[in-house]
Order: sequence, then C-alpha cells, then structure tokens
Amino acid sequence: MFYESTWDRFSNYYTQRCFGLTGAVDMLVFIFAVLIVFYSFASFSKRVNTLKRVIWVNVLRVVVHAAVMYGVWLLVGGLLFIATDIDLVINYVPKLFVLVAYVIFLNRGSVKARIISAATLFTINIVLIEVGGSLTGVLNAASASSIEEYIRAGITALTLVVAVFLRVWDIDRYKEIPLSTVIIVLIYSAIGFALAILRSEFMSYFNAFEGTENYEYSYYIQLYATIALAVIVLFNLACYFLIYYITRSYERNNILHRSIAQMENREAMERISEENYKQLRSIRHDMKNRYAIMQGMLDLGQYEELRKYFREMNKEAAEPLSQVNSGNISLDLALNLEISKAVAYGIETDTRVIVPETLPVPDLDMDKILTNLLDNAIEACQKIETGKKNIKIDIETVHDTYLVMEISNTVREDRLDTALSLETDKPDKKMHGLGSKIVDGIVAKYKGQINRSIEDGRFVVKAMLDMSSIRK
Repeated sequence: MFYESTWDRFSNYYTQRCFGLTGAVDMLVFIFAVLIVFYSFASFSKRVNTLKRVIWVNVLRVVVHAAVMYGVWLLVGGLLFIATDIDLVINYVPKLFVLVAYVIFLNRGSVKARIISAATLFTINIVLIEVGGSLTGVLNAASASSIEEYIRAGITALTLVVAVFLRVWDIDRYKEIPLSTVIIVLIYSAIGFALAILRSEFMSYFNAFEGTENYEYSYYIQLYATIALAVIVLFNLACYFLIYYITRSYERNNILHRSIAQMENREAMERISEENYKQLRSIRHDMKNRYAIMQGMLDLGQYEELRKYFREMNKEAAEPLSQVNSGNISLDLALNLEISKAVAYGIETDTRVIVPETLPVPDLDMDKILTNLLDNAIEACQKIETGKKNIKIDIETVHDTYLVMEISNTVREDRLDTALSLETDKPDKKMHGLGSKIVDGIVAKYKGQINRSIEDGRFVVKAMLDMSSIRK
C-alpha cells in the first residue's frame, strides 16, 4: 500500500511537471532564463567556417546544460514530492537547487555579480508566479475561467523578459562591486520572496468565496494582491537597475582615482628628471672648470697639488642620481621615483633588486603594485615623530618563474597593534583605501600569494607572482 501511494505521488509529480501546462512552462522558462543570464558564450571568429563551428558548439552546450538542469530538477523535485506534502518546498526548493548549482559550478562570473543576478532572477520569478495566481483568482472570483492555465503560463513566461534585462545590463562587466550592493539586493529579494509566500499561504482562505454570492471577498483581495506583487516586481527591477549604475559609477570613480594617481606619479617623475637634468648640467659645467684647473696644474708640473685636488674632489663627489640600477628600466624608474619621495621625507631606504632586464609582468601592473606598496610604507613612516624611519626593498626572481617582493617599513610603536588593519588616516578613506585591494587584485591575477605581518617592530609585506601563469 505504501509502495503504491509513493509511486502514485511520484508519477503525479512527473506528469504535472512534464505534461501540465503551468508546470512544464515554469520549468522550461526558468531553465532558459538561467542560461540567458549566466551562460557565457565563446567569442566568435570573423571567419565564416569557424563562426559556424563555434555557433554549433555553443548550441550543443546550451542544449546539454538545459537537459542536465531539467533532469536534476525532476530528480530533486520527485524526491521531495515523496518526502513532503508542503507545496512551497516541492515547487521552490528544486528551482533554487538548480539555480545555485549552476551558478556555482558552471558560471565564471564574479561571486558578487552571481549573487546579485541569481537573487534577483529567483525572487522575480517566484513573484511572477504568484502574480499569475492572483490574476487568475480575480477572473475566477465571479465565475470559473477556462483560460486560467494560459494566463498563469503567460505571466510565468515574463521571466524570460527579466532574464534578457539582466543580461543586457549585466553587472558582471564591472569587477569592483561594493559589498553593500550585494547586501541591499539580498534584503530586497528576501522581502519580495516573503511577500510572495504570504500570498500563497493566505490566499487559499479567500478562494472559498469564488463562484459564490460573496465572491467580492475573493475578487478584491486577489486584485490587491495582483497589484502589490506587480509593484514588487517593478521595485526589484528598479533596485537592480539602480545598483547597476551605482556599481558602474563606483568603478569609474576608482579608475579615475587611479588615473589621477598615475598622473601625479608621472608629474613627480618628470620633476625628478628635470632636477636630475639640471644637476647634470651643473656637474658638466663644474667639471669643465675643474678639468681646466687640473690641466693647468699638470702643465706647471704641480703634481702634489694635483693629488690633493683629486682627494678633495673625491670627498665632494655627489650622490648618484639614481639609487637603483638593476637594468630593468621600467622597474628602476618606478623604484627611483618612490625612493626620491622617501628621501624627501627624511626616510632611509635599503634596496636590493636582482631581476632580468625584462619581465613578463606588464609594466603597468608592476608600477601599480610597487607604487601602492611603497606609498603605504612612506605614509606609515611619515607618522613616526621620533625614531628611525626606514624602508627596505627586496625584489628578486626565483628560478625564472617567480617574482618575489618583500617591502618592510618601520612603524610607530603605538600603531603596531593596528597596522595589519590596513586602515588609512586620510580623510577620504574610500578613495585612499584602495591601494591594498589593487595590490591583492594584481597578485591574484598572476596566481600569486601575499602575506602581511609584523616582524621585529616592522610592517612586512611579502608578495610572490607566478610569472609562468602569464600567457605571452
């Protein structure tokens, strides 16, 4: 008896989902909505033959993904249908399971973008289903309607429109998504989902008035529910649209800030180069005079005076214009610029750089990681009122595979406990707190590792980039 009852429930579920209009439409619409939002198509070649091949490969992948989701949905839903009588669990858990599994395992977008898009798609789909239920309730209040299933299926199909909307305004194109936007979307989605569930749970009490002389009780409640749920759909779409533009503005502001910082570094480098040029001209003019004096001493046979003059010149020898000369021009320029800044603030620098003349890491990325690390080190040293101000720079390649950088700086004693928090004292924390994120992003880009620690009263950053991961 138990077997027959279980098998009947199992077969009834599959019949409803595979052959029932609303059940089948719900499954297919949601599956293809997921594919529209999260499937990443391969880039097409301009050659016709290659284009045809790539198109067919992608069509095959879409079909396979859809078939797998369809099978998993039926399996999970059937098992739940056997285990429980709760409609909400049977209808929504398999859908959520398929969505989460696809987003985690078969989508390559950023985690934050996946969470935002998945939460929005799932919530709006559930609310649309309840909109269809309320609208059919409005039509059935006075008399039974024969088009109930078609209306519910049509409303559910609007999920595809929502999916296209999410695809066109794809938030995944922006890499710097604020965490606050994720939290906002999750809160609004939870509210929308909860209201949809409340409608599903309580509307059955008013359905008893359908087709009776008291049908108004059901009619107006269903009408109000339809309007309220439709507003929720529009609100969730507006929320996503607003967050899309907030994220776009956030990333553009960060890009602008980095561009301004690079321009400031470039201007500082130009000023240093100009000073170096002036110094060279002064040295050249001075050397011409000194050569004339030495030539006169030599002509007069004043050899002892000439030796004394040479000793005085050695004592007066100017400091080198560049403190780093590894042979890697781009790296040397970035380091000498930062070292010049440090010297201007009275900060000692100890440098050891052993690198080849060229590195596979692009100059722009090297400039970003070095300037951000050294700017932070300079900022920390500036806070030291009394005591030693020192920055140590150690850069080398290991086995021509790894680029290893270690930059350490002295820290004010009362800030040793908070140094690892990476917080800035500058008033504009949002704009000036991006250095560590930029460095972490570059390290992750080259499949490297980074570690920050306090050692012997110094703040130490050790970063390693895997140069073999770079595609030439």
